[in-house]
This record gives sequence, structure tokens and C-alpha cells, in this order.
Amino acid sequence: MNSNSLSQRKATSFARWQMLMFALLFMLSACNLHLDQLQPSSSPNDAISQSTQTLTDPGQSQPQTPASPLVSAPLVSVSMDTNCRSGPDKQYDKLGVLLVGEKAEVVGRNTVANYWVIENPDAPGTCWLWGMYATIEGDTTNLPEITPPPTPTSPPPTTVPYTDFTVTFVNLCGGSSSPWANFLVSNTGTLALESQDLHVVDLTASSNLYGPATSDTPFRANTNCDDTTLVDSISAGSTGYSRCKLSSAVPGHTARVTIELCSQNGNTGSCMEKIFAFIIP
Repeated sequence: MNSNSLSQRKATSFARWQMLMFALLFMLSACNLHLDQLQPSSSPNDAISQSTQTLTDPGQSQPQTPASPLVSAPLVSVSMDTNCRSGPDKQYDKLGVLLVGEKAEVVGRNTVANYWVIENPDAPGTCWLWGMYATIEGDTTNLPEITPPPTPTSPPPTTVPYTDFTVTFVNLCGGSSSPWANFLVSNTGTLALESQDLHVVDLTASSNLYGPATSDTPFRANTNCDDTTLVDSISAGSTGYSRCKLSSAVPGHTARVTIELCSQNGNTGSCMEKIFAFIIP
């Protein structure tokens, strides 16, 4: 093989190699272009992120939802110290006192009785305040009407033992110049009558007819002057007689009787005095 043939074959092989490399490069370029066309310019996550950034951009003012205004409870004060009770009347228990200068929250009302139900200023819970001296601050439109609680049952009254009686003139007996005078005594108290202080005067003649004299056995069972039996006491609800001998008895004169009866001997204990007058028969 001569030198010209060898050179020609080398040139032909080189040209083929160039064409093969050019074709390979063209195919690779075509593949890369196709992949770029299929690749999205941005992912969905990128879009969400961008949207989020747009909404939360601190440089932009965000719209504010207006807050609901706070409605404060009405308050009450008084011009005079006022008791606060368990109900709308004096018969209910006292639970506290709203003093001048203090304020309390109002939670209810009773229009008919003119009472406010308030937070007790002195203890937990509520109580009823009379509206006479009250001044309200705030809107009371929405306050509920409160029904009063049942009226408290009063305990039965305690009976305090006491002395009481009625006395009237009955008659004279045992002679006309210095007779005995009989008086009917009715025990209307709760204690027995045990002793007596008796005084009788003639108002017409301004003279003393009997006493004053005390006795621990002053009573008789009847008006019979011949019966000298003494009665020690007159029990509650019973009757008896008191008797005394007058120094004189002028018919038609007015006599005044002062009688004190007591629940214990010696005119002590519970005592009651009565004064009355009668015409000497």
C-alpha cells in the first residue's frame, strides 16, 4: 500500500469519527431540551410558600376583627348605711351592711318591693338591699327580676312569767261601825300571788281606814266574816278574797284602795299594784 492510500483511509476514518461525535452531541442536546420542557418552572410547594408569604408579609397591615365591648355590671352605693338581708323585709335575717362609701355589684332586682339583690359586701353570696337610700351606676335593663324567698317562720313567742290581777269591792260584814271589807281578787297573770300590801283611805273625810299593812297569808276562800281560814296564795287563773278590818265606815263616803300583790313572800319577786275606789254602802 502506497502512502497516498494510507493517508486517504485515515482522512476517511477521521471524518466518520467527527460525524459520529456530532450526531451523539446532537442527540444529547435534544434529550436535554425535552427534559427541560417537562420540568415545571416551580413546584406546588413553592406556590403555597409564595402565597403564604404574601398573606403574612409583616410589611402589610392586616385587617383586625373588632372586639366586642365589655359590659360592666351595675354597681350600687347608699346615702345611709343599709342592712342587707336574706329577703326583702325586716323579718328576714340580716346578712351584712352596705356602708356609705362602699359599692357592691348588682345581680338582680325586685321592682315591686323596691329591693336590689347584690353581692354581699361582708360575706360570700348575695343579699337583698332596700332601694330607699340606693344609687345605681350602670345599665339595669338586663337585670333579672328575683322572686323573694319564703318568709321565715317566726319561733313561737317565749312567755315571760309575770304578775297581774283584777280586784273589785264585794261587801262589808261584821258590824257597821268597824266592819270587814271583802275584795275579790282574780289572778290573770302566770305567777301565783303570795303576798300583799294593802292600804284603804276615806277620801271624803281624808282619813285612814286601814294600813298600809303587808301579809304573807292575806287571802280568804270566801266572804264569810265568820270563816277565819286563811289561804296562802292564789294560783294563776284562780280567784280568792282579800279582807281587811276598817277603822270606820261612813255610808256614802268614797274609799280608795291601794293594793300590791307579789309572787313571793315579803312583797318581793314580781309585783303589781292596782288602785281603785268604791262607795261605802
